[in-house]
Amino acid sequence: MLNIELLQKFEDQAAMKQNRKPATVKITTFPKGLENISSMYERNNHEIIMNVDNMNQLNDIELVATIFHEGRHAYQWLQITNPDASKEPKELIDKWEKEFLNYQQSQANHLDKKYLNLNIEIDAVAYASLNIFNITKLSLYIAPEMKEAVLKRQDEIKDRDDMF
Repeated sequence: MLNIELLQKFEDQAAMKQNRKPATVKITTFPKGLENISSMYERNNHEIIMNVDNMNQLNDIELVATIFHEGRHAYQWLQITNPDASKEPKELIDKWEKEFLNYQQSQANHLDKKYLNLNIEIDAVAYASLNIFNITKLSLYIAPEMKEAVLKRQDEIKDRDDMF
């Protein structure tokens, strides 16, 4: 299993490509009610928090994909808080902001259709899976309920300079 220092290096590289400050990667035990969640981006402290109890269920590629996914949420938050400097369409930033502000981590269920259709999740899955493929030529699992939207988003971002 990859250690925290290596996971932080992946986050540092992704942040550099996305022209943002790296989030701090932390590993901890999640509180009651969140124990089924593997990871989260905590925007108030600018941290990617990994759940130590669930990390052992992920292989190294899935751990890196998780860092890319959560780091993409850091990118989204940067676009929301700095819309004048954003390369994303205003319409998309507005959707991201609404979803961020109404997001309930304790209600997030990776199998829930509402969760799978969030624009912030579609973008994070598209970014993470595309980068993993670019690096390893391996494909990550994408839930069928979001696959079409993820593929569409990948097509929109695939040639950007913030991709690996």
